[in-house]
Amino acid sequence: MFTRETLLVPVDGREQVLAVLRDALADAPAEQRPGLERALQLVEAVRHDDDTLKADYARRLLREAGVDPGTDEVRAVRVLRERIPGLGLAAAVDLAAHAKD
Repeated sequence: MFTRETLLVPVDGREQVLAVLRDALADAPAEQRPGLERALQLVEAVRHDDDTLKADYARRLLREAGVDPGTDEVRAVRVLRERIPGLGLAAAVDLAAHAKD
């Protein structure tokens, strides 16, 4: 049986950013602390699952190509397959569908 797997592996650098901010906050002089604390709060508030990251990436690629996945699904699939090496047809169809949501 065939499965539809998208070959994209989302990379979320959130944890690395949090670590850097925490380290900077630990050594920060008093005048820099409020800004670093606010930055830390903002990054902690951002949470995305893998599907959201994939859809956002696909939307960006399609926007750069001038393609609206809601009105031109066939072109969206073609653009995604051109821009993402190794992306299969079924995975591109799924990704384009997520991008139009």
